[in-house]
Amino acid sequence: MENDYPKLVSREAKLIKEHGFAIHFHNGGPTGSCFYHFHDYYEANLYLGNKELNYIAKGTIYPLVRGDIVLCNIFEPHYFQTPESKYYERLSIGVDANYLLRYSTETTNLLALFNPSQKQYPILHLRYDGLERFLEILRLLQTTEQAIDRQLTEEALAHFFFAVLYDEYAKEDESIATVKSNNRYFKIIGELISYIEMHLQEKISLKELSGAVNYSPQYISKLFKEITNYSIVEYIVDKRISLAKKLLREDNLITNIAAQSGFNNYSYFYKAFKRHVKMSPEEYRQLCLSEKNNKEEKI
Repeated sequence: MENDYPKLVSREAKLIKEHGFAIHFHNGGPTGSCFYHFHDYYEANLYLGNKELNYIAKGTIYPLVRGDIVLCNIFEPHYFQTPESKYYERLSIGVDANYLLRYSTETTNLLALFNPSQKQYPILHLRYDGLERFLEILRLLQTTEQAIDRQLTEEALAHFFFAVLYDEYAKEDESIATVKSNNRYFKIIGELISYIEMHLQEKISLKELSGAVNYSPQYISKLFKEITNYSIVEYIVDKRISLAKKLLREDNLITNIAAQSGFNNYSYFYKAFKRHVKMSPEEYRQLCLSEKNNKEEKI
């Protein structure tokens, strides 16, 4: 599977744009993560199941047990492998770089949680009391539908999630408090990602991007590649393909969808889509329609 081209799971589809986070409890149904993929945001997954499950990243297999937290770095290709079923129980939270920067303090650098050089990365094995702290967050999350302001409650729980995560991580590895990450770099990447998302359907030039963050085109190109392992152009194309896949589920001309996704050349769109998705836009639409009809038949 790792020989395949990893698919982008976009923050546009997963995160709450205004606040840069999303928190969910998954206890059934398709996982949506048992394929080789990467995110343009950070993600932490607390595994709460009892079935066999592996986390696979960079060619390494990490067997998981109940109470393990999986830390997924931004742009890091990975997938979950579950032989017995297509779903697994977990509490999942995704956040963008600006979120982590916003809630970091002078003594607590939340980006350090996703530093691959840390001893506990990418798996933090929780002790019993640590797991209980997260289960309390889950219990509160399951009552948010009754809250007067659900958004506010979920944001508070997301904030608390990372406070507890950092605390539990520090219990296992005190050196996390000494990690000196240059947050300026991550702030630039976060601003570039946000700009691209806001202007995805428009023509985006390297000059415009450099102007948005006040750094030279050469500098941001090099920095983006160093941090994400993807070029800016590769990332923009992936984002546009992700948007096109979403639009293809609707009833609209494919040529219009190409334009709405930011492609001003249909031939280029067609080739890029087939290279990334391994099927043509028409075939993908038919697949989505077939899946929709099968679901309706089961209801």
